[in-house]
Amino acid sequence: MENLTPQKLGKGRVGKTGRLTRERVVNAGWQVVREEGIERLTMARVAEKLGSAVMSLYHHVRDRDDLIDALLEAVADGLPDIPMQSDPIEELMSVFSGIYETFRKDPSIAK
Repeated sequence: MENLTPQKLGKGRVGKTGRLTRERVVNAGWQVVREEGIERLTMARVAEKLGSAVMSLYHHVRDRDDLIDALLEAVADGLPDIPMQSDPIEELMSVFSGIYETFRKDPSIAK
């Protein structure tokens, strides 16, 4: 599976065309989160986005928690690699700056 990041997800079309894959399920999950918020992320809502039966999703994700884990993995994969620095304060500032930039590019992941 392609290395998914929040920036790569949610841009493509979801709907009744194409074969259902984990990537498409995660993509649809991102669309629900971006449009409606994490509290509205349900398997039924994702299935509706995909034009699919809810039970079909369970071939690609175990449950809502597995889907959320996939979304969090996409966020983590999108974080920049921070080289170790001799000064721990500078290193922490670099880490926080990387996290800030990631959330700034896609604020919906912070909701």
